[in-house]
Amino acid sequence: MIARERAAGIKAKRQIRARAAGEAAGYSFAGQSGRQVTKADFAVFDYILAMDRNNLSALQAMQPDGYSGHLGLFLEFGNLSVTEVPDPYYGGDAGFAQVLALIEKASDGLITAIKTQGV
Repeated sequence: MIARERAAGIKAKRQIRARAAGEAAGYSFAGQSGRQVTKADFAVFDYILAMDRNNLSALQAMQPDGYSGHLGLFLEFGNLSVTEVPDPYYGGDAGFAQVLALIEKASDGLITAIKTQGV
């Protein structure tokens, strides 16, 4: 029970710091929430993107045969020297700013890819 409470506390701290970095850059998180990917998502979404290889492996394991969308790493769209979003928790506030910059770069690349494909 103590380990679970500690993990929940770390997660809450990450969320607060991530949100603060985003809000400092002008992003609003009003009405936003997250959830686990489900197998049904493969029938709905053209792009399913993972932040790291561990999550990508889990997604590949649930990917149904015949999925014609794109399943891959999010940062692949950023033409960056890194392919996985690093854990910013131990990098202080600068770690969260760095992750935000990576996500912004990959987001721009993803939007370009979608526009190019006409999706």
